[in-house]
Amino acid sequence: MQMKGKRGGWPLSVFMSSKQEVFHLTTYIPKDIGYGVDGMVELLPSFVALQKDSKSFRDVINSYKITHKKMALKKEPGMGFVSKTVENIAKEYDSTNGGFATRPKFPEASKLALLLDSYILTANKKALEMAEFTLKSMAEGGIYDQIGGGFFRYSTDYAWHTPHFEKMLYTNAELIPVYVKLYEMTHNPLYKKIVDESIVQIEKVFMQENVYFSATDADSDGEEGGYFIYEYGEIKSALKDKGWKAKEIEETLAYLGIEEDGNVDGDSSLSRITSDKVPSKMGQLKSYLKSVSDQRSFPFIDKKINTAWNAMMIKALFVASRMDAKYLSLAVERLDALLKMMRKNKILYHQALH
Repeated sequence: MQMKGKRGGWPLSVFMSSKQEVFHLTTYIPKDIGYGVDGMVELLPSFVALQKDSKSFRDVINSYKITHKKMALKKEPGMGFVSKTVENIAKEYDSTNGGFATRPKFPEASKLALLLDSYILTANKKALEMAEFTLKSMAEGGIYDQIGGGFFRYSTDYAWHTPHFEKMLYTNAELIPVYVKLYEMTHNPLYKKIVDESIVQIEKVFMQENVYFSATDADSDGEEGGYFIYEYGEIKSALKDKGWKAKEIEETLAYLGIEEDGNVDGDSSLSRITSDKVPSKMGQLKSYLKSVSDQRSFPFIDKKINTAWNAMMIKALFVASRMDAKYLSLAVERLDALLKMMRKNKILYHQALH
């Protein structure tokens, strides 16, 4: 069965045996193969075959349970355990684009945090290289909202170019501390910029009465990503009317990857960074593109107040206060508001609908 969420998506798919034994859990499954994953047409025949051999299915489950009961550590793990972990992560690392595994490609913040901690513990340069290249690629790619700030949920391609346009509170709450740590390690201003912009976006879009909503939808007026994409000809014409020189227009649009033939859908382009040289009018272009988006319908906002996700974001603010003290008072204010709303008669509630 597929369980429908309040935002109109299909966040969870559950497959059970005739005895209501769950044997497969995943997020949305399309009808046919797409986004790098098998569709229902491909999956169902294999599930039917599995259910026909029910004894084999139970044997697999029982074997898994028995194996994991025996996995008690015989001794404390040492630095060799850390190095082995990095080696295993390296096996699924995408050295061309950064990130891990295949499409759809998720940020996997916990894995990136583990790599940075591994480098701190063992000075394993491969761990730092994998983490920083991935985080830099994401920061400059389409999975990051170059105009408004904040990360989308995941990328539909290998190179972080085209995202699924949902923004989740927990995605950003997980990534902010990782970028703080990387900034502390490298002092690269790009990573501080990502932290600051992401927090500004969360505060602007997700926050109300000092607590945070859960997510924003991918669609605007029925078009996926419609709020975030731009048409080259329209933007070029508008900048020309504002008195921009042809060279200024071309270099700024090229820097943001806004192409004449589009890069996501038809003639439309999603912004992403294409070079290390920032054009002199970049700030002005971003301001103009924000004004263009502001004239559109903003995606639907899921106004559930999730205690755990709020706590993650509050923790992110506390971590960010190591980088900028202004975030400390903000974190305390948000924590007080969350407890006031969600803790009643010594009971901490999981979520509420605002």
